[in-house]
Amino acid sequence: MTDVAREYGGALFELADEEKVSDVILSEIQQIRPFFGRNSDYMRLLTTPSIGVKERTSCIDEAFKGQINSYLCNFLKIMTERSHAYDIEDCFDEFERLYNEKNNIAVAKVTSAVELTETQKEKLAQNLGKRTGKNVRLICNVDPSLIGGISVSIDGEMLDGSVSSHLSELRRKLSDITI
Repeated sequence: MTDVAREYGGALFELADEEKVSDVILSEIQQIRPFFGRNSDYMRLLTTPSIGVKERTSCIDEAFKGQINSYLCNFLKIMTERSHAYDIEDCFDEFERLYNEKNNIAVAKVTSAVELTETQKEKLAQNLGKRTGKNVRLICNVDPSLIGGISVSIDGEMLDGSVSSHLSELRRKLSDITI
């Protein structure tokens, strides 16, 4: 995380929290995040030196004014004006980290061999919540190479219950046996 992301993302969170709009801004960040990926066309527009700063910030107004909270819109313009547009995505990460910390939320990255049902997701979130003492938000991905089971990363801990990891462990143990 860059100093710029900590400073600006932190400032946006503090303002949003103080004004009681952090839930709204987090939701809006999640909606507009795809526009601010490092390789997006929109990001190239916001960072092209041949386009004046005033024109770049007016592009933000045209795209988002009235669609998102004014604090978030102004934040995007400030980041563009100060040539920090490439740090916007990291600022969003910092905002979300601070939001989760304040609201006792843990994000679990779950990879399964097949798509989990809503019931399975709810039960998994509940079990992880009991284990961590936090509210758990799942980010689910499917990876058929796991063969079966799931792999979970939460609070820096890796919980791997996938068939492929069990097979790898068995393979390692068998290779350690001398005959």
